[in-house]
Amino acid sequence: MTWERLVELFVAKYYPRDVQRMKEWEFLSLTPGYLSVMEYTAQFNELRRFAPHQVTTEERRMGHFEQGLSGRYQIGHRGADVCQFSGNVSEGS
Repeated sequence: MTWERLVELFVAKYYPRDVQRMKEWEFLSLTPGYLSVMEYTAQFNELRRFAPHQVTTEERRMGHFEQGLSGRYQIGHRGADVCQFSGNVSEGS
């Protein structure tokens, strides 16, 4: 049995679906608010595991990350060709 399968079985048995949905919604509606970029990044990385189908590729992960940022943080990326999530994080810190 793979680790992924074990996690899947564990979650199905011990993690209520309504809590999973709540965490997924928390991820999808995440904005930095008063968080620093690094705090926002940590929260993003913690919550993205609840919505794996939303971040299946690097491009989708970057899109969700940038979508949640407020305008003051997005200014440096407008029109930029950023190709990796890790690059976004280091540039925004």
